[in-house]
Amino acid sequence: IAGCAILIAFLTPAAFLPLAETPQGYHVRIDPQRETVAAFILSTTKPGDQVLMWGGEPQVNFVAGRTRPNRFVFMTQLFLHDYSEDVFAAEMLRDLQAHRPELIIDTTDCQIPFIDYMQHACVPVTQGWDAVFSFIQQNYQPVIDLGPAKWDVYRLIKPTALFTPRHQQ
Repeated sequence: IAGCAILIAFLTPAAFLPLAETPQGYHVRIDPQRETVAAFILSTTKPGDQVLMWGGEPQVNFVAGRTRPNRFVFMTQLFLHDYSEDVFAAEMLRDLQAHRPELIIDTTDCQIPFIDYMQHACVPVTQGWDAVFSFIQQNYQPVIDLGPAKWDVYRLIKPTALFTPRHQQ
């Protein structure tokens, strides 16, 4: 009975969160931070665009109807000491190069370092991640921070045409 009471106490706050409707017509309970980010994604991307929620937050991808560019739903394990960090970094880099997401949203968790990790990381970062962070810095630009938690949003830099073709008459 005590275990049941603890479970009810743990799940009850979720019942009071607002419902968000997904593009698929599902209703999901999310908080104001995630609702703000999902609304931004829906208003600035197209169906078929990918969005990388750096750190996790798969419910945002679900509510916005946007997929991830890689297999890592939660990224905490990628930064565990002595757990193939460089292998995961290499895979992340390959995935980002092959499937460039339209947006990368940093959910600001010191356990999951991002491009400014030298200032904010509370875990050591291996050299393999330097190439990932360098790729992001070269191909993405910061555009806005969103919601009460101020998650930073980075947009893919689109290549510009070097010339304009002449119109033939």
